[in-house]
Amino acid sequence: MEKELLRLFHEQGQDDDALVEGIARLATRKGPEVYRRALRILAGKDFPSDQAQQHWQAILAHCRRLFPDQNQGCLRAALIDYLHREIGELRDPRILEAEDLEEVRRASITDGLTDLYRQCYFKGRLDQLFTLKKRGPRDCFAVVLFDLDHFKQYNDRFGHLAGDAALRRAAETIRLNIRDYDIAARYGGEEFALLLFRVDRKQALTVCERIRASIEALAFPGQDQEGEGKLTISGGLAFFPEDGASARELLETADKRLYEAKRQRNILVPQAPERRKAERRAVRSVVELCPGSEELSFPGMTTDLSSRGLSLDCAVSFSPGTTVQVRFLKPFWGEERETRATVRRVRRDEQSGVVHLGLEFDGHQDSLVLPGFVHQSAAAIDLATSTGG
Repeated sequence: MEKELLRLFHEQGQDDDALVEGIARLATRKGPEVYRRALRILAGKDFPSDQAQQHWQAILAHCRRLFPDQNQGCLRAALIDYLHREIGELRDPRILEAEDLEEVRRASITDGLTDLYRQCYFKGRLDQLFTLKKRGPRDCFAVVLFDLDHFKQYNDRFGHLAGDAALRRAAETIRLNIRDYDIAARYGGEEFALLLFRVDRKQALTVCERIRASIEALAFPGQDQEGEGKLTISGGLAFFPEDGASARELLETADKRLYEAKRQRNILVPQAPERRKAERRAVRSVVELCPGSEELSFPGMTTDLSSRGLSLDCAVSFSPGTTVQVRFLKPFWGEERETRATVRRVRRDEQSGVVHLGLEFDGHQDSLVLPGFVHQSAAAIDLATSTGG
């Protein structure tokens, strides 16, 4: 009820007639308790419900007496004057304006650290999807639960300030990868929740895979870009209508799938089809990396390859998110190819100075993993090694 009143105060602003009508309609549905809540919000006074209703009617009459020729913007002034001068219930007159009420409303539903919604708001919106109208099979949406991997170790090692900063970066990454009308919430600790409206299974998995990959690429202060303790994110998804007919069923399904994802970490359950099909093979051969200029290129030695990306060692470091052209040239490969890729992981070996990179191709590159193509490249490396080349 309080949320409805706060929304009413915010929406109507200085339109007294609309505000009074709105409160009257709300009281018709919910009883005199509405007047008690309204006076508590506006003036900080808590009267019994019946007494609050009497005071409210007296305040309206007092407003008409004080401002007989004005219809708008006077109700709040009349309320304070009535409580202060007429009945002596207000010693320190003050009032919350519409902007202040909005701040109160926002603070009540927003997490102070991440600026995402709180869990209670998320669950309330999810419940509304089933209580405000009957859901049909075409009203598809997805519920997602995320959990940051290795966060406790990171927090213990680098301290709470670094942990808080990591949570804020993860939250901002999530926010940037969803639409304005989707709901993102801090579910508790290092857990986050999403409510993705009007998406099918494939669309929801695409959004969540983009979030997973973006967080994997983040360079969190104090840690390598690759390794067992790296901060990544795992997620469990549930879809309406196939995974449940109630908010509780969807949350339980998403939670079970999150638990399954945490066993492996840095994955989604269910996984996006393209990620599930990409099998890596150990391949050592030479490629060229071109960061943007046709005239500038750097050699690298691949360590594994799939249709979705590759890992390699080189002497030059790139920032995560950098786009590069990858050239597969003869005699190291069966035929010459070129494709664009994005740097997702970066780790430098402090002793040798070698930089280990993880690249993700722009789209599938199935031809790169054909037996003949890979076989010839491996043979070329064997030959170069045996001849000292």
